[in-house]
Amino acid sequence: WLRGLRDMFQNPFGKKRQDSDKSKDALPIGVPTGLKGGSSKSKTSATSSSTSASASSSVSAYKLEKELKTVEEKLAASDKKLSNAELASTHGGYVIDSFLFPATETVSNTTKSIFNGTDAKEVGEESATSVNADAFTKMIEFDGWDSSQESNGGPSNAFILKSCIVDLTLDYCTRLSTRKTTEYLDSISTLPDSEYPSFTTMEAKLTALVAKTEPYCANFNKCYANNFKKTEEGFDCRPTDCPFNNKAACAYVSGCLSSHIHDEYKDALDKLDSANSTSAAEPDSASAASATPPKEKTSSGGSWGMKK
Repeated sequence: WLRGLRDMFQNPFGKKRQDSDKSKDALPIGVPTGLKGGSSKSKTSATSSSTSASASSSVSAYKLEKELKTVEEKLAASDKKLSNAELASTHGGYVIDSFLFPATETVSNTTKSIFNGTDAKEVGEESATSVNADAFTKMIEFDGWDSSQESNGGPSNAFILKSCIVDLTLDYCTRLSTRKTTEYLDSISTLPDSEYPSFTTMEAKLTALVAKTEPYCANFNKCYANNFKKTEEGFDCRPTDCPFNNKAACAYVSGCLSSHIHDEYKDALDKLDSANSTSAAEPDSASAASATPPKEKTSSGGSWGMKK
């Protein structure tokens, strides 16, 4: 026991030193013992957490990229709709202008108005006057019915006029057909099932209604398919003046003689021709074409030889 007492006097702080050495390995208060440095378990846990975070980050980035692409597609679609709406608004304004301020031409002797379809009395040269021009009459003068798209130099005025007349005629005839169809269906809506006509009967009836109202509309499809030559039944697809009984329709189609509408169709045909040429060209040719500066666009003004 003396030896133990001697050791205690020689090292009175031995126990504290041992406790102090043990405390060196202890973690700060509040830190779980499982996170003690050098533990293989903690290292595995940290590696697993890092891998999980990396995978989660990749998924989030992919999801964000997908959402961004969706937003960009919606934005592009909205821009296209806005552009189309602006073009439609501009075109609508030009159509209204063509009604209020129709294209005119100076004539003498016999004056004919496309609005009333009556001939005025003969007048002298000094009494020449301006009258509303007729697009179908101009088509005969320009020999436009046989015109076609030109690959070089852009579309001719005759082909531009033909494209516009065909387009607006189709629009009017489609509206007429839709209107007659609606009226006819309303008239038979109260019929009992036993008296309801068959589809064949309804189609024949609707064709007759359109033909009675506008014969040109009833034959338009055949005319178009035959390049506006006479049909087998002898129908003349190239009238010398407006063939519509509805004089407002004549004024509508004659809007093609407006310089603004002419320029719209010319621009559209130029773009179509350019797109076709680009798709058919070789890569080198396409590069050379893209390097060529575009021609300056100028208004056709009096391209039809008439006043605006």
